[in-house]
Amino acid sequence: MTTPITLRRLFRNYMSLGGFVLAVVSFLVNIFLLFLDLLSPTQNPYVGIITYMILPGITLSGVALVFGGAALRFIQLRRGAQVVELPHLDLNNTRHRLALGGTFLAILAFLGLSAVGGYESYHYTDSVAFCGKTCHAVMEPEYTAYQNSSHARVACVSCHIGPGAEWYVKSKINGAYQVYSVMFDKYSRPISTPIKHLRPSQDICEQCHWPAKFWGEQLASRVHFSTDEKNTRREVNLLIKTGGGGQHGLSQGIHWHMNIANKVYYAAADEKRQVIPWVKTEGPNGETVEYVSTVKPLTPEQLKQAEVRRMDCMDCHNRPSHRYLPPGRALDPSFQAGKISTDLPYMKRVAVEAMSKTYASAAEAEQGIERHIRGYYARTYPDILKSSEAKVRDGIAEIQRVYRQNFFPYMRVSWQAYPENIGHKEFPGCFRCHDGKHVSKDGKIIRNDCAACHEFLERGHSGSFIRTEATAAFAHPWKLSGKHTEILCGTCHTGGVMKP
Repeated sequence: MTTPITLRRLFRNYMSLGGFVLAVVSFLVNIFLLFLDLLSPTQNPYVGIITYMILPGITLSGVALVFGGAALRFIQLRRGAQVVELPHLDLNNTRHRLALGGTFLAILAFLGLSAVGGYESYHYTDSVAFCGKTCHAVMEPEYTAYQNSSHARVACVSCHIGPGAEWYVKSKINGAYQVYSVMFDKYSRPISTPIKHLRPSQDICEQCHWPAKFWGEQLASRVHFSTDEKNTRREVNLLIKTGGGGQHGLSQGIHWHMNIANKVYYAAADEKRQVIPWVKTEGPNGETVEYVSTVKPLTPEQLKQAEVRRMDCMDCHNRPSHRYLPPGRALDPSFQAGKISTDLPYMKRVAVEAMSKTYASAAEAEQGIERHIRGYYARTYPDILKSSEAKVRDGIAEIQRVYRQNFFPYMRVSWQAYPENIGHKEFPGCFRCHDGKHVSKDGKIIRNDCAACHEFLERGHSGSFIRTEATAAFAHPWKLSGKHTEILCGTCHTGGVMKP
């Protein structure tokens, strides 16, 4: 006699049971994460994608397994095949009751662990360790620089993705090739910048930095140590004209460029946006002015094909958390803190030379730095090498530490790989536009005088600051006239060994 095909028999199979367990567990975890996401003061894009996309997909997959198992069982029963059915549950049987109770407790324990795991995942996927180590081991230079930056307490996802799941999805779609390149060692060394699919700074930077605030002027004291025999300390005090965008103060200073009262558009002639031959400004009254470089102007055809970008925070603050300082500047804080002794003659120059050499690995760099410095003092100052062994040893250790913070041979990363647009010493920076060679049709020139962005300050006898055209500390070896008004600072100030 053939056993009739009932609905109960169709679903009494291990495939449907597995799908049911998968659907129930994923659904309950999804509910937990949903409440966690809704109650959290900030949105986590990683949890958003798990909660609203991945877990619902798993739940639906479980449901599909339930009905898929039933459909498969129906086909098997129609063909008269022998099937293995789930054991019959009899609550009058002590063993069955114990098995049911044990299974129920196991399910509760599993759900509890899943909830705890989901909660920990919520925080871990938002952590710096997740971004810097787990998924992006190739990002060691960025991770190291980030830890030493002013944004060290800001989670990576806050800047690279921002709130909401939408940009998380976009970033992962745009970065699909990156996954492939890391897996098969196809990524570029160093990682190419600028990032083409970076979220607009208005959605990221302005979550913390209020662009409408009027900042006015700020004091900046820069301490440098020369490459002369005495490693002479120099202090340059500047009055930085930060200014503001105009909503809560005058529209002036460096932040005149902000997208509040004024708009600035530009077209770059290179991928790194270091050569900018065309600029257009738009004032609050709608008046526009176009400036064209007299050095390498774009033709009308080239301008049509060029990417016209609206200037935002990242065009100047292009290395807010991932700065790789040139040796000359990277060593100054160590000299100032006394970690490298200024009593060692020419130590600044020798240290810069040692750091500027090309090394195949970090280990080779550490050996090379020590060999170069000890070799120099052994040849030139053998007595000092013997009498000040401790100072030389401590200085070498500090120079090696600074090297590890700013140089990554494996990824070919150093200050030279990533031009920084704040300032104008080693890279064009401000002078990309403010070079005195961008002229409008009616003869207006984008100003390039120092006073446009800052003024020099000098300490008076009372300790107060007075404005001056140039301080003694800033004294330039050549008068800033003639050919020195035509060339950019970076022509000589390369960041490494000074060019003659």
